[in-house]
Amino acid sequence: MTMSAKEIFRGAAKKMLVSFESTSSQFKQEGLRGEERANELRVFLAQHLPKRFFIGNGSAEIVAANGEHSGECDVIIYGAFYSPVLHNSAGNSIFLAESVYAVVEVSSQLDSRKFQNDFCKLQQVRNLPRESLLPFRTPLITQQVRELPPVITAMFAYDGFSLANATSVLRTGGSLRDVSQTLDLFCILRRGLVLINLDADQRLTRGDGKPTIYQSGEYCLGVFYLVLLSFLNSCISVPVNLVPYLDAAEIFGEGFALDDSCR
Repeated sequence: MTMSAKEIFRGAAKKMLVSFESTSSQFKQEGLRGEERANELRVFLAQHLPKRFFIGNGSAEIVAANGEHSGECDVIIYGAFYSPVLHNSAGNSIFLAESVYAVVEVSSQLDSRKFQNDFCKLQQVRNLPRESLLPFRTPLITQQVRELPPVITAMFAYDGFSLANATSVLRTGGSLRDVSQTLDLFCILRRGLVLINLDADQRLTRGDGKPTIYQSGEYCLGVFYLVLLSFLNSCISVPVNLVPYLDAAEIFGEGFALDDSCR
């Protein structure tokens, strides 16, 4: 008997919720519980996303060429074809800002305070400069990408506030337009999903300039996956210019100069 996509995602959601309950009873230390729950989402995404999307191991940070960095991020989706990973161990990772496609903050219980904390973390991610790019070359063309699209940002929770209160919680981050400049969507596994990005694919939104609420219940994980993938499919991969990261003058001496044609 062939299972439908709906049933596959429904089964995966049930498995995550069973693991959620098990983790709650087995781990008394909050940090360990949080890491286990974030890892459940990492495993699910690694199993189901197209192979051009890589999932960071453990908690991670993102660094930019100017030295700025994010706070600790729960789940990072990145591209590894053109960009090196500075550090990627079982416990933690460090990624170049230009290589990151998406960041997801994971929580057991999403309330207004947790929403504000995660919102501030995602704001740090969105504010990182991502400008250290090399031309994309093929045998036929050379194309200079001047600007990358913003990092996709999301929150994922196992439980939380009623979606009927979503608008009031969102407004803790400012106006809906301001919030949509930082956060694309959030998902509460037991309840549903709220798509905040007002510029998202019109096939996914209400089309009236307001957040779209999916009260999808047990199919929530499948909706989260499909909406996230629709965002990821718009991402592009380009080579990263590592020279600004290396601080060439400090490494090679004050007399070092790099001709622009070599970049």
